[in-house]
Amino acid sequence: MAASIHVLSVSGCVNVYSDHYQQANAVDVSQLMANRAAPPPEDPIIERIAPLATPEQRDAFMASYLRRGYGFLGESGFHATDGSIKESLAVDQARELKADLVAIFSPLYTGSTTETENRRVPIRETTTETVNDSKVKGSKGTVKASDKSTTTTTVTAIRQVNVTYDHFEYRAAYFVKQKAGFGIHTRELDDSERKKLQTNKGVHVVVVVNDSPAFMADVLPDDIILTMNGQPVTGPSMEEALKTAAGQKVDFLIVRDGKKLTKTVQLPDLG
Repeated sequence: MAASIHVLSVSGCVNVYSDHYQQANAVDVSQLMANRAAPPPEDPIIERIAPLATPEQRDAFMASYLRRGYGFLGESGFHATDGSIKESLAVDQARELKADLVAIFSPLYTGSTTETENRRVPIRETTTETVNDSKVKGSKGTVKASDKSTTTTTVTAIRQVNVTYDHFEYRAAYFVKQKAGFGIHTRELDDSERKKLQTNKGVHVVVVVNDSPAFMADVLPDDIILTMNGQPVTGPSMEEALKTAAGQKVDFLIVRDGKKLTKTVQLPDLG
């Protein structure tokens, strides 16, 4: 997950989750939307998440949603000197994106800074007493009356003062539920894998979607798929081959812990 981070003080009706949204890298949003499992909901599912402190936690977070069959649209990320920004703004952004689910992270306190600023401050107070004399005429004649009032005035001036700001990190991630396919997320082989296997062909399984055909066939994370119906595969070629073979039984040659095995999987129809 990688979103731009901005330091700001929030005011007015600005939706900072919209202003600081970043689409996921290398994601074809139109394809995600075309492959969505159902029409956009009126209100997205809201899940509240504890802040993620390490890259490993971020990877585990993303994998957990991919396993549940969600596609990642993108995220909002920013710093603010306001610890009470409404999460409803993240929900509004999810609606704008037509997301099925928004994961909203709890604000993370990241420290404080002190800055010297010009501020108008009180320097002294002055008190003025006013006596108003009057004459009151009644049955006993005319008498003199006095009414006292006190006015206090605060005198201010522009002074340089130290102001401390608390800083908070905000994040929200947006997802779209996908139709059931083969049910894996992969990456290309790295150099060490290519050297060990003595081939540039193949894909490394990163995530297996729960209850998908791949899941039911016991395809596992970290499996390496070498061929599909006897044809060597790479990331792009396998994606196209899966579309072509929709609705058919397909044989996959897999390497697991250095051993080769074959998995036969019934692929779902497109649509």
